[in-house]
Amino acid sequence: MSNINNLIENSKAMTIGNVDYEVIREAESQLRFTFPQEYRNFIESFGSLACGSNEVFGLGTNDYLNVVNATQQERDLNENMLESYIVIQNLGVEGILIVMDADGTIYEYRNNEFKKLYDSFYDFLKQEIL
Repeated sequence: MSNINNLIENSKAMTIGNVDYEVIREAESQLRFTFPQEYRNFIESFGSLACGSNEVFGLGTNDYLNVVNATQQERDLNENMLESYIVIQNLGVEGILIVMDADGTIYEYRNNEFKKLYDSFYDFLKQEIL
């Protein structure tokens, strides 16, 4: 986690702040999804993140940056396609979503197709805030 901490703390990113472990567990229960450890640590330390026009969904907020709200909404719209993923970013262009699987692999989801982007949440985050 120190790599993510260093990355965020040395950037111009704005974060929500700490999120209680019980809130994280409740979110996992609602989504029927176990967050990868790297992402869970990010949420626990930072909540969610905005850096310029890039936003990363998490917890600690009830607005559109909330990963539970975003994922549930997109699962409803994309029936049976996102049950094994969470939505961590909505690009707001042509229906493109950035999603993560339980292993922490990051994909672009568009028109019912997945394209692998990054092997880890850290790799994704590095591109978003640098």
